[in-house]
Amino acid sequence: MGLILLNWMYAQLTLAKFQKQKTIAFENPNGQVTVSLAAIEDFIRRSSQEMPEVKELRSSVVAGKGKILVRARAVLWSGAHIPEAAERIQSLIKAKVQEMLSGIEEPVIVRVHVAKIALKDGKEELPDRRPGQFTQPFRGL
Repeated sequence: MGLILLNWMYAQLTLAKFQKQKTIAFENPNGQVTVSLAAIEDFIRRSSQEMPEVKELRSSVVAGKGKILVRARAVLWSGAHIPEAAERIQSLIKAKVQEMLSGIEEPVIVRVHVAKIALKDGKEELPDRRPGQFTQPFRGL
């Protein structure tokens, strides 16, 4: 009976930690306010649409002790200068999240991962071939 009670308490503590990490809470003069991390991720995705060099941006927000960590996965257009685009993405996300959560004094840390470079016209680059030259597909054994 004691083991069952101990396992139940452990499950409740684990579930409470997991639930707590899905929101950010802060106090307002009128009471407590909670913000869903999914809402912040959606806000970041919509904010990235104003950047012309970004085709797609997905983010993951984790609220830890003393900081808010944003991991952004970006797909950039082929004409984008990657260091400048990454810096603009970081500054935009940091500014928007800090503005949105102005009641929170925790630092916002933004990490950008450029996952793909997409061609602007949507066509795949083909290797240089002479007219009339065909390659036979591999048929296997």
